[in-house]
Amino acid sequence: MKDVVTCKFYPAPEAKSATENSNMKRATNRFRFHCPITLQLFNGAHRFVLLKKCGCVLSEKALKEVKPKDCLMCGFPIKSSKELWPLLLSDEDAAVVLASIRKSEKPLKRKRDLDTAPLALDESAAKKAKSKVQTVNQAEEAVSQEKGRNPVYASLFSTEQDTKKTANELLMTIAGLRYTLS
Repeated sequence: MKDVVTCKFYPAPEAKSATENSNMKRATNRFRFHCPITLQLFNGAHRFVLLKKCGCVLSEKALKEVKPKDCLMCGFPIKSSKELWPLLLSDEDAAVVLASIRKSEKPLKRKRDLDTAPLALDESAAKKAKSKVQTVNQAEEAVSQEKGRNPVYASLFSTEQDTKKTANELLMTIAGLRYTLS
């Protein structure tokens, strides 16, 4: 999804001064977009370029004439020619661009199958795992022993019988005093 770019097309102005039957009026109504620098229509007869970082669509002629270091419309810096993506390519040009894109792509990492790569645990890792299990077991035993010795500590833990109270048995504590709700 990192290669998806939102394109900023610039709408072609309608020929207001042209008459109803003129070719200019029909051409501008048929094609909706144009290059704002050279006013070339986005109709397939002229080559257009997408600026990858900012998304502006400009004619190739405008970029060749001005040779900017920044986008002519929004001022976003153009660092290299790799940021310029050609649009409306012929079949031969499309094949060349596709080959260069595939060449520049990084190969995908393969996921290892669990069956083919058995897990090799060394003795130190096994000892660490056993020691963690033992400490968890010791902590559980200490909590259960403390519950039996100290009723205050045991009251912190609820049992199922404690949670099944009715609305009349509920207690509310405000400022250390208990009130029953009824």
